[in-house]
Amino acid sequence: MGALWWSYQHLDEQVRRCFSYCSMFAQGHMFGCDELVDLWIGEGFIKTNLDKKMEEVGQNYFDKLVSCSFLMFAICLPIQMIK
Repeated sequence: MGALWWSYQHLDEQVRRCFSYCSMFAQGHMFGCDELVDLWIGEGFIKTNLDKKMEEVGQNYFDKLVSCSFLMFAICLPIQMIK
């Protein structure tokens, strides 16, 4: 737990806010990156300057949370491909 806490404390405030927002969902809840980024944008969690689009900044936040193991990236196959 110590390593995760240390990692959490070293995240940017905006990224921490986005991660905290994910606590609304049940553990194991699956959603698309674009869907989650859209929710973060809608809540006003994404701050950007004129150089980058909000979606790009949100994708960077998502990637940061995955790289720190706060979110898990899963590849989902369409049902017809699973047999």
